Amino acid sequence: MFTYKLFVNAARKNALTLRITYRRQKAELSLGFCVSEDELAGILSGEPSAKNRQLASLVAIWLGKIEEIKFDLLKSGQAVDGPKAIMDLVQAEFFGREPRQERVDDRLLFARYFTSFAESKTNGRTKSIYLATMSRMVAYDPDLAEKRFEDITIRWLTDFDDFLMMTSPSQNARNIHFRNIRAVINAAIDDELTSHYPFRRFKIRPTPTKKRSLSVETIQRREFGIRNTIKKLNRQLEK
Repeated sequence: MFTYKLFVNAARKNALTLRITYRRQKAELSLGFCVSEDELAGILSGEPSAKNRQLASLVAIWLGKIEEIKFDLLKSGQAVDGPKAIMDLVQAEFFGREPRQERVDDRLLFARYFTSFAESKTNGRTKSIYLATMSRMVAYDPDLAEKRFEDITIRWLTDFDDFLMMTSPSQNARNIHFRNIRAVINAAIDDELTSHYPFRRFKIRPTPTKKRSLSVETIQRREFGIRNTIKKLNRQLEK
């Protein structure tokens, strides 16, 4: 989940600034007050100077609202695009500004990127295998078109595996689909569209196939039987 910090921004005339950090990305918001480092330390420690008592009360309210936002996001499991989206929620709580409704980049939608990745394959057989995976995913999750990469969680993968198991009891056969999903997510990470990677904990474990090679003893028995059969045929022909 995101972290936050209040600091004095010297580059902006000591503006009291909020910084939101989420997945190594940052967003900052100037809160409309100018304070010194010592004044901010006093506010945060609960010992503000007389002139900063009202600001200290306001900061306490702001910090409480941020904690509420964090709790609500954790409770709902809602995916967020990044620190700017979180900052929109903060501004809405602090100043009554409605969060911006931005159009989602199609490349950030998992199904759209997956289909584009499949269509880019020049080998017809490879393309059809990826599209078969897409077909099974849509059958499992009819809302897949609206999902982002962050929505493909460990729970989603586990439930998808349970769904596949109903028609494909072979683990190795199901693994083909998960390898395809993993390849697409890796490609999206390379394209810097996401840093989300559920396969750190969801492992693709192949099941050893049954040994089909014959033992030496079996081969020897079969050769012995063949030689005996040939001898019998030769004796019959000599009569």
